[in-house]
Amino acid sequence: STSSRSNLTVGYERKEQVRCMLCGGKECSKCGLDAYKKVASPAIELMHSHWITDNIVGMQRPNETSLHNGALADMTRKRFTAVFNLTEPGEHPFC
Repeated sequence: STSSRSNLTVGYERKEQVRCMLCGGKECSKCGLDAYKKVASPAIELMHSHWITDNIVGMQRPNETSLHNGALADMTRKRFTAVFNLTEPGEHPFC
């Protein structure tokens, strides 16, 4: 039913908000501007990123600062053709 879906969505959003607040919000170890420093060899310069396969990279959501400072140029050099944002509504609202 519609009401049970709403309850599930609200519960999911609350869970994600609590987890995100505990990980640091704007200083999040996965989403923050310095998150890439925690990766020994990021797949994309200035982005928390890892090669999943030879053709797929898992990465933090792109941000204007990282893109402007070299991440976009690195993605262009590596011939990236698409970026898909898989963030769910309410997921990491404080990052």
